[in-house]
Amino acid sequence: MHYLFSFLQSLYEQLMSHPLWLTWAISVSVGLFIGSLAALPLLAALIPEDYFLPSHQRIVTIHPNSWWIVTTMLFILKNLIGIILLLIGVLMLFTPGQGLLTLFLGLMFLDFPGKLALERALIHRPAIYRGINKLRKLRNKPPVRLPEY
Repeated sequence: MHYLFSFLQSLYEQLMSHPLWLTWAISVSVGLFIGSLAALPLLAALIPEDYFLPSHQRIVTIHPNSWWIVTTMLFILKNLIGIILLLIGVLMLFTPGQGLLTLFLGLMFLDFPGKLALERALIHRPAIYRGINKLRKLRNKPPVRLPEY
């Protein structure tokens, strides 16, 4: 905790001593805030209504050998979007924006072992569940359904 406090204090001192950095930091913060307001409802609307239920079919398509490069590039792009959303979400925890929802949507783009269990545990948190469904409502989508524990 002490390291985080000294890092934030050092960052604050740097920003105050360099007005150009402060301008850039404010610009990035405002840009991320506006971008998240525009992109998050669209991303939340793409989640299938039954995504978190055990009965949801996760179909993995295997393309012919001639398409392996396209499949690999799409896999890399999807995970890159997830990493970017995670980083923006962490940044938005300290700046204006919907940090937790951005983190959650970033996790949904990533591929790693145990992802589904983590997603199901997180969607059961009331703040995340309400937030996702509010974003889906903006795009006239039904709320996501939760599995029973």
